Amino acid sequence: MTVYDGMPESDLLLLDWWTRMAATMELEQAFSVIHASVGGFFQSFRPPAVLVYELDDQGIWFAAWFDPVMTGAFYGLWVAPHMRLAMCALRAVQKSVAFGLEKFPVLIGATRQTKVARQATRFGARIVGDIPNLFDGETATICYITRETVREPRFANNNPSEVSNG
Repeated sequence: MTVYDGMPESDLLLLDWWTRMAATMELEQAFSVIHASVGGFFQSFRPPAVLVYELDDQGIWFAAWFDPVMTGAFYGLWVAPHMRLAMCALRAVQKSVAFGLEKFPVLIGATRQTKVARQATRFGARIVGDIPNLFDGETATICYITRETVREPRFANNNPSEVSNG
């Protein structure tokens, strides 16, 4: 996993990632309206936020970010559509959660996709509840994960399900 360093080469990777997502519905589905502009997107990953990512021949295929709040951090992630069913996506999620929990005692997730919240519980996340109008006017489900709650994901019939954006 690579930690975003803000260097020109890394910025080009982020610009390519934003461009690919903006050309599809990915940007609107995974991010808030503040990320619709390139400037807002880049600003979100400047310190004290931390961004980690994985690359393939198409560019960034996995990204997770941590935005500090109090002693914890908001945690978000994105997986490229072509990788969502791959076992390496599952491992990337596990690595990013472990990375985040090394730096913060609690990771907080906010998603407007109930499917994503349910999937997070497989990793040990606890759903706190819903907050209306939080995610660009839509209801957001809030969950958290700690070192104590984290676990290996459990899948019915040992078949991994799709790893989604959150």
